[in-house]
Amino acid sequence: MQRRISQQVQDGDWYQPPRSPRYNRYLLTMTHHHRAKQMKINHAAAQNKWLEKISTGISLLVMALGFAIIGLVSFTTEHQGDVINRLPFANALFMIDGTGSILIGATFLVAAYFYWRRYF
Repeated sequence: MQRRISQQVQDGDWYQPPRSPRYNRYLLTMTHHHRAKQMKINHAAAQNKWLEKISTGISLLVMALGFAIIGLVSFTTEHQGDVINRLPFANALFMIDGTGSILIGATFLVAAYFYWRRYF
């Protein structure tokens, strides 16, 4: 028997002794546990990716709403203060600021629309 094993090893084949039924059950159980663990990892990764997509979409919507509100507040408030009233072009600056904020908010809203359309 020993001579036959050494001859197989020299030929490049690996010798595997016959396994008992108990060892085969152990291998089957370990394979099952490994697959179950891998499935749990894949499921957790899928949940994480789904949560990431949802949070990104909500962040885009919140940023669009925030910039739009800042722009509208800039239009609606009465600007008070000695320094601001002295500048002849102060109202124009507030108009430019408000318009810019609303445009940035609109840009984020368009980005959120395309993001939600693509993934959901």
